[in-house]
Amino acid sequence: MEKNTVKVEGLWFSREMIVIKAEHKLFRVPAGILSARSSVFSDMMAFPQPLDEERIDGTPVLLVQDTADGFDAFLRAVYDTSFFMPAPAPVDLFTALSILRLSHKYDIQYLHRRALDHLVVDGWYHQTYRGAQFSARRADNPDVHLRVIAQSSPINALSVISAATEVNALWFLPYAYYCASTFSCNTLLAASTTETQPYVQRCLLSHAALLRATVSANQFLATRCRKEMCRDLLECRLSDFFASVVAGSCPNPLADSVVDLKVEGICDSCYENTVIQQHEAVCTFWEDLPQLYGLPSWADLHLMKCVAMGPEDDVAGEGT
Repeated sequence: MEKNTVKVEGLWFSREMIVIKAEHKLFRVPAGILSARSSVFSDMMAFPQPLDEERIDGTPVLLVQDTADGFDAFLRAVYDTSFFMPAPAPVDLFTALSILRLSHKYDIQYLHRRALDHLVVDGWYHQTYRGAQFSARRADNPDVHLRVIAQSSPINALSVISAATEVNALWFLPYAYYCASTFSCNTLLAASTTETQPYVQRCLLSHAALLRATVSANQFLATRCRKEMCRDLLECRLSDFFASVVAGSCPNPLADSVVDLKVEGICDSCYENTVIQQHEAVCTFWEDLPQLYGLPSWADLHLMKCVAMGPEDDVAGEGT
């Protein structure tokens, strides 16, 4: 090495490798890079290793209590810059939640923030109820609503609840709880695990409240209008439509039921009136949603989000 050259601090990594074992998977990675990214791993690797410690190819094995697949996704995010790109780049929910949990556990702040951004862009956080539809899931699939993507199973919503609770990202919980609660009792119980059982119980307890809210949000549909008040002579079928909405298998007060009224033959005057009334009723329900699940108010949740992620930013988009 030349006399005047210096090693740049933070960009001079050791050649030492480390083997990490998570369940049945082994990972052999440069120790210096992981130590630079994570203060937790830096502290763990600073401790002297026991003489009888397991070794592979002469390298000590570090055992972590994480799922193999989750830790796999986490390490790929650390070492492969193309694996977990910033939002709105596509990423599956399992990957985002695994990185959210483990970046919080091992203190890698930039990955943690990136995972939070993905959940916001994916539509799991909305501070207000804006009209008939929430923001779309992705720019490459603008016609698919988050609720449609998750409707075959409550596992996605329960997974978000579990991860957000673990990392104290409580602002994601109201809508995630709501999505899970719109499934039937049998479907929720079938999806329940030891980890998600408390969340499933809370969803089941909310069913009565969601049913009442569904009736409240659509109760104005139960009264037929007077023909002389209509702009045409078509007989409105509001009461029939109300019965079909309330008799649905799962309560869903946020469902955009008025969009189907034109098909039902409703007159223009009543259609305009129902859009206004349903929107007002749903907004009232939305404001009370956190309280239904024992959570802080939307104002407090939004403040928590701003502290963790900064004030309104471009990533949040229509999620706020």
